[in-house]
Amino acid sequence: MADENRFVQIYDQKKRTRLIKREKKRLCEFFGENNDLASGLIDQAATQKVVLDETTEIIKRDGVIEEYKNGENQFGRKKSSAVEVYTKFSAEYVKTISALANIRGTDSREAADEFLQFISKGKK
Repeated sequence: MADENRFVQIYDQKKRTRLIKREKKRLCEFFGENNDLASGLIDQAATQKVVLDETTEIIKRDGVIEEYKNGENQFGRKKSSAVEVYTKFSAEYVKTISALANIRGTDSREAADEFLQFISKGKK
């Protein structure tokens, strides 16, 4: 039973660190790294993006619903922990990217459109 509930991550720490570094480089290309505030936000956004990507893979693997058991008679199904993490991190990621856009001095809507185009290029 203990092995059934054992969580298995998608990335090990080495891969996670490498992906964060790659994402940070990508974000620096788009936003620049002109001051300490931007640098900190870029670090934060890169980490959030990698967590979102990993969480997406966990959701694909494990699904959006998980079973729980709290004692002998209390059990059922609930939204998975991965979905909760994804929801929280996606909201924080949007806030971080918006803050970076403000530092860059562009209109949030304009920056969002430009950033979406930038992301789309990276996926090809």
